[in-house]
Amino acid sequence: MRTFFLALCLLLSAVVSYVFYLDHKLAPFMNAPGIHLQANSFTPVSVAKGRRINLGYASFSIPESIHGDPVNIDSDGIVGIGQHAHYALVFYPPQNSHSADLGPLLQETSALIGKPVKNEFELKMLELAQQPLSIWQLVGMGQRKAAACAALILLKSIDVSNVTAVRILESDRLGLIIRNRADFTSVSITDLKSGISQGIIITSLVKDPDEVISAIASDYDVHLTETDIDVVNRLIEGAGIKVVTSSTTSDQSPGSTSATQEPFDGQRVVKGIEAEIIKRKAEQAKEGEGSGLSQPSSP
Repeated sequence: MRTFFLALCLLLSAVVSYVFYLDHKLAPFMNAPGIHLQANSFTPVSVAKGRRINLGYASFSIPESIHGDPVNIDSDGIVGIGQHAHYALVFYPPQNSHSADLGPLLQETSALIGKPVKNEFELKMLELAQQPLSIWQLVGMGQRKAAACAALILLKSIDVSNVTAVRILESDRLGLIIRNRADFTSVSITDLKSGISQGIIITSLVKDPDEVISAIASDYDVHLTETDIDVVNRLIEGAGIKVVTSSTTSDQSPGSTSATQEPFDGQRVVKGIEAEIIKRKAEQAKEGEGSGLSQPSSP
């Protein structure tokens, strides 16, 4: 009997020690910058005067104060709006819930939480709602729920790192996630009927990002169902939008607004953000390997 009791104590001690080990390994994720951030509601502001923009696959309004015609940067389906390569707004190509990047992520998340996640807006809402948990809480959840919570926390840590505020705007047509950073504002806008989503960067050249967001959200309208890049580029070309190459712009750092400096390169903003996300994912995947957790992919 005494031997059994000692063996049981050793087993419990080993389990507790392992739980403490996992808790230590998970700490960098649970305490990552922005992980405690909670989203607030976005309140649209009035726009004195707007102008209509047609990207071929979508149309919307922007404030008249944003000058310049849309251009397709490097034929990548990334559209910049500004003057003389000083892009105030940069639009990512649209993607639907079946795209190569987003589709698998939605499927994996749906399987983890046990219900359909239909589009990017629903995924981001799940991420933002997730708050840090201790390993003790995760252990008590059961394997499936714990895996879902851990995955959402990892995704949130990627999406909100270096974010100062997150706001949400939802209507019967659209869902918007607005992330404010020190040097730019990023917007994810989803057409809830079609499931098509698009990323937008509002650079530091824009004095009032809320005015731009309000104008776009007021009449954003999607004109396509297939988001293949060749289809997107044809629609952009059909709207009369010309192609420019980023090689014609300088290596000026993103976000510069000085008129005496070299032109702002919107393509570099996009590539810089993508590189930063890839870097964070690699760092967090390395941490995940040490803790026995796999790193989910990010859209």
